[in-house]
Amino acid sequence: MPSSFPKLALLIGAVAYLAGPARAGTDVALNRILLTAAELRGAGITFDGNGLDSWPNECGDAGNNGLAVSNDMLRHFEARGFTLVSLCLGLSGATVFDPETGKQLPVAHVTDAEFEVVLNLPDCYRNGKPNHDCEFRYSHWEGAKFDPEEVKNSAGVSAETDTMVRSYIKTRRVTGRFDIEALGHGVFDSTYSYFLATRALPRGYGYALHGGEGEDPASETVDLATYRNKPSGWSIWFDED
Repeated sequence: MPSSFPKLALLIGAVAYLAGPARAGTDVALNRILLTAAELRGAGITFDGNGLDSWPNECGDAGNNGLAVSNDMLRHFEARGFTLVSLCLGLSGATVFDPETGKQLPVAHVTDAEFEVVLNLPDCYRNGKPNHDCEFRYSHWEGAKFDPEEVKNSAGVSAETDTMVRSYIKTRRVTGRFDIEALGHGVFDSTYSYFLATRALPRGYGYALHGGEGEDPASETVDLATYRNKPSGWSIWFDED
């Protein structure tokens, strides 16, 4: 997964705004579910280099690592308000904790490919703009809780970024994938891995979120059955059907 935790820092020229990093992570280690590439395919996801037939719904520019999802997985998320594009953006970002509740998401770890992807997403990711549609009370990377001032400041930075991105897309008539640096004038915000301007999203664009700076969250590997018996995490998407 990407490895630049969002400090929610927006640098415009020489002016720096810092909403503050999350403090210490959760005391509970993140559970990474050990799967083979074939087992992950059975869970609805394929990726480049896995040596298996790809699922038919390819993420393209909306995703990383040549991601594709099965018809069953796409139908499940469409019933929850997602599109293929917003699903792919969510899967390609670095969210491993629900930013509204702090609960762990099911993280599949393919050991023979050093590949990770989540097997469910919060509903507030359905428009492809989680940093605007979710109330980020917790770090999506560490699970640490933000204080009220951090939540307020983060929302302000997100709104300012939204204004700049919308203006950039409109004035330049941009379509496709771009990075925050494309906005120019020294703009940098480590929250975002990349943006995607497309009419396939209800608000005209979306993005994948970055992960954490420095070390990954503390974790332990478990098998699928063990994860399902743990009360601290989200369900896997196909267990909800």
